[in-house]
Amino acid sequence: LKLTGKSLSLAFTAQTWVSVIDKSGKVVYEKMSHNGDKETVNGTPPFNLVIGNASATKLSYGDKDVDLTTYTKNNVARITLE
Repeated sequence: LKLTGKSLSLAFTAQTWVSVIDKSGKVVYEKMSHNGDKETVNGTPPFNLVIGNASATKLSYGDKDVDLTTYTKNNVARITLE
């Protein structure tokens, strides 16, 4: 998925585990988040994300919301953002 912007925004409505790896292969974010948490992740795209509770996660990249349903299997989303 190609969008402009280098900042990821995540908002959670339930306990969710998220991992974000940037261009260098470095883990720039890895955490268990809870209902009401909001996080912003910065780094160098492409970002590889694994979201453990996709239905409880709202993801934005730049100023655009990202629909995780296409990338979700068994409520785990795997997505690369460029």
